[in-house]
This record gives sequence, structure tokens and C-alpha cells, in this order.
Amino acid sequence: MDESIEVKNVSKKFHTKNGDVQALSDINLTVHDKEFVSIIGRSGCGKSTLLRIIGGLETASNGEVKCHSHEIDGPGSDRGMVFQHYSLFPWMTVKRNVEFGLKQKGTNKKTRSEIAEKYIDLVGLKEFENLYPKNLSGGMQQRVALARGLANDPEVLLLDEPFGALDMQTREDMQDLLLDIWQKSPKTIVMVTHDVEEAILLANRVVIMSSHPGKIKKILKIELGEQRRFETRLTSEFLKYKGIASKLIRSK
Repeated sequence: MDESIEVKNVSKKFHTKNGDVQALSDINLTVHDKEFVSIIGRSGCGKSTLLRIIGGLETASNGEVKCHSHEIDGPGSDRGMVFQHYSLFPWMTVKRNVEFGLKQKGTNKKTRSEIAEKYIDLVGLKEFENLYPKNLSGGMQQRVALARGLANDPEVLLLDEPFGALDMQTREDMQDLLLDIWQKSPKTIVMVTHDVEEAILLANRVVIMSSHPGKIKKILKIELGEQRRFETRLTSEFLKYKGIASKLIRSK
């Protein structure tokens, strides 16, 4: 199986006025092509820092990170990021927001319009493409952010607690949407979340991290079949994975 992301012996130290803080220590992780990996752990375990290093938004203090064998030394079009806070441009319509990355890449107007419309339709916002972010609910804004991330056709999609600001029902709807998109058009996805159930429901593998400094404690392979939905949470297999993951997060 092809390797999409390779993290080798990565450590990260932040220098603060109160001294150095070791955020990550000796992280080794391989994410395969078209695999969905979730990263969970207690607050402060460094999971978002790890994702930002993969995204090229932070630099590792030691070690190396590669995307399809190329060393990561900054942000790139091969990796798309979606954050918890939608980061939409308020002065742009839904369609213009989704087109933004394509425009930056120099895609011609006709092509970027067609691509934007495709992904706006895919996330269920076809009738809203001419509205501005202020006219949309939080869930709709996150759909726009997801469409924008997908429209650039990155090799890897990085999600940093993308549904953390949403209410429970909207969050579950977005989980179903993400699963549906990934099953229709498989792509390598790495997602940070604090929600154990979300991590298990969505991922092929769940990376569980310990804190102070952040290390990988365990990687769980999730075997729940292809067609996962809300009802999957009620199965004995799901509850078994949840019990194992929850115990590992709580343990020292």
C-alpha cells in the first residue's frame, strides 16, 4: 500500500517566556493512500500541533515529515486544511469562497466555476451559492469550508476538529456527509478530534496520544465495514472500540 504521509522521529519544542515546552516527542506515523486516520487524546497532547506540522504550518524541532515521498517544508496544494472555525471570507459569496484556492492556482474562470459548482452541490448547498457567510448557519458554513478544501483536489485532507463548534445534530449530519464524500471519492484524510465516538465512526485507524509530552500511545485498527452511519454507534463492535479507546485516554 502506498504511503501518503510519513512522520519519522518528530519532536516539537516551543520556546516560551516561562521556559521550553515539549509538545511532541518521537512521533512515528505512516498514513497510507486513501486511508482515513483520526487522532485523539486529552487536551494539550499535541494532536493539533502534529496536524499543523503535517500541513506545513508549524516546523518540527527534530525529525522529518513527507507527503508522497517529498519532504514537507511549508504549506502546499497537495494538502488541504479545514479548521474548527470556518475561516471563510465574509465579503465573498459561497461560490467565490469555494473558488478562492483555484483562482490562486491560476485556474481559468470557466473551469473553476464548474469545479466550485460540483463541490457546492456535493455538500448540499446548490441553492445557496450566491449567499454570503453571514447568511448561513454554522453547519452550512462548515460545509462551505469542506467544499473549499475538496475543490483544490489535494492529495491529503487535514481536518482540525472540524465539527467541534457545531451542535450535536448538525455534527452528526456532517459526519454522515464526510463519510459519504469519502466513500464516493476516496482521499487520504487525517482528522484531529476530541470526540472518541466521532474518531471511531469515521476512521480506518485511530491514533491515541498521551500528554506531556505528546506521544503515540496506541493505534487502533477499526473494522466496522464500509457502510457506517449513526446506527453503527449502537453495535457491540463499536462499543468495544469505544471502551478500549476511552480507557487508553484516561490511563496515565
